[in-house]
Amino acid sequence: MKPVYVSLIGFGQIGQMLFRKWSALPQIRVIAVTDPAYAGQDACKIAGAAGEEMIIQPELKTPAEVAVIATSSYPEDVLPLIQKCVALDMSVVTTCEELFYDRCDEVRRIAKDAEMRGIAVLAGGINPGYLMDFLPAILSGASMNVRSVTVERYQDASNRRTQFQRKIGAGLTMPEFEAAVNAGTLRHAGLMQSMKFLADVFGWELASMTEEFSPVTDDGIHIRGVRQLGSGKLADGREVITLDFLAAVGEPEPRDRIVIDGDPRLESCIKGGLNGDAGTCAVMTSLVRRVAACGQSGFLTMRDLPLFSGNGV
Repeated sequence: MKPVYVSLIGFGQIGQMLFRKWSALPQIRVIAVTDPAYAGQDACKIAGAAGEEMIIQPELKTPAEVAVIATSSYPEDVLPLIQKCVALDMSVVTTCEELFYDRCDEVRRIAKDAEMRGIAVLAGGINPGYLMDFLPAILSGASMNVRSVTVERYQDASNRRTQFQRKIGAGLTMPEFEAAVNAGTLRHAGLMQSMKFLADVFGWELASMTEEFSPVTDDGIHIRGVRQLGSGKLADGREVITLDFLAAVGEPEPRDRIVIDGDPRLESCIKGGLNGDAGTCAVMTSLVRRVAACGQSGFLTMRDLPLFSGNGV
């Protein structure tokens, strides 16, 4: 099996996890790592990975078959990097949540450039990119006359990385929680993109998309995490998409549950929930291989890719 040669951009916790996994995987070969925060250091030592020394570069210098960008959740941080990779004729897979289903003017410009060069760009991961959008879309194929979709992702954040626990507000006071919500720094990034994806899949023209935030607390004082509830409604007021995201330290009933209200009604539940960090590594591995082999160009979405399996086939 021919390996995919990858240039990894971003060496935070997710970047290090990807590097560590891929160092032991014959299907993907990382040939360069870029992150100014770790420039000059050995990627293997930092990530605890086996292999020969790989000095981290301060800026992108080494082109590869696919660039993997794991730096930020926000398009304004990632789009300049994507443009640079495309200019170097590299396909791109990024974990940037808010690019998962975004078609702003800059994305359209990059799409045209990528098409002209015959390379592909894709934003994806475990969520958005799989659990709250792609998976319910696939599941709905066994139902007709779908009237609504409900997705619940309830996570116990006890075993997640510290950065994720901070991101969901664990340990904050109530005033700190409210300030973080108002500042837009405390939320699951990409929920609205998942909603747009599902609306397009089912052909629903949404009249409104809203999201509400509430703290998860047992006593009204000590905050364990956040609940983020997204709702998509039609012009007649009917709610057709409900995305219920909850992440909290010590959550007693973690799960990933999908309910398709159609003919027949479908319900699927992953009890215990899927670990987001491990799931991200698995999905990213599949996406890198699919983008390298798909033969498509432009700014792709998950709807454009062939199905993938956990064996990289």
